[in-house]
Amino acid sequence: MLQAIYYKEWIKTCRMVGLLLVLFLAILIYSFITINQSFRVAGAVSTWNSYLQNDILLLPHLKWIPLLGALILSLGQFVPEMTNQRLKLTLHLPLPETRTISYLLFYGLSVLTALYVVTYLVLWGILAWYYPVEIVTTELLSVLPWFIAGWAGYLLTSWVCMESSWKQRIKNAILSICFLSYFFIDSIPGSYNPFVPFLLLFTVICFTFPFFSARRFKEGIGVR
Repeated sequence: MLQAIYYKEWIKTCRMVGLLLVLFLAILIYSFITINQSFRVAGAVSTWNSYLQNDILLLPHLKWIPLLGALILSLGQFVPEMTNQRLKLTLHLPLPETRTISYLLFYGLSVLTALYVVTYLVLWGILAWYYPVEIVTTELLSVLPWFIAGWAGYLLTSWVCMESSWKQRIKNAILSICFLSYFFIDSIPGSYNPFVPFLLLFTVICFTFPFFSARRFKEGIGVR
């Protein structure tokens, strides 16, 4: 049953996954070109001093990419499920409701995690080629909340998509935007580090939200 569910999800989202691969590959290429160009034009010493003295981020263009990828995947995965109430068929599989929803969410989270880990490692390699380990560590910790926001954004978008009432869906979307804003507060590199465990805890809590929408949908609350 698990293999059948994951196969169905793959058939439904394979084009989205391909789009995400292109998106993340493009951002990696752009990152490499941008960093290489700054070293070629300004030189290593000037580039390092600019980072150390001005507290700038080396990868500001990466800010919204993990969240955008999460939104694309979640919409591609759950909008078809809500079309003509197809999710109701999924929830009537010979499996507990919570297990079925967990399998759907784990599929999306697994795809995102694979993309994020590969992207993170490649970024580490690019930065390590040009910068000292201290700068690389600070930069990667500074962009970590953006990747965590991708996981949270996926779960919150799934929560919104699985809600059957448009009125409640709008409320959920507004709350989700407010929650996600905490991941993107402008700050100097490294200042977010003590807050990362709380962001991870919040993301774990977000995993429970879609279950409430799925239960409302199954019981027909707000269905039109």
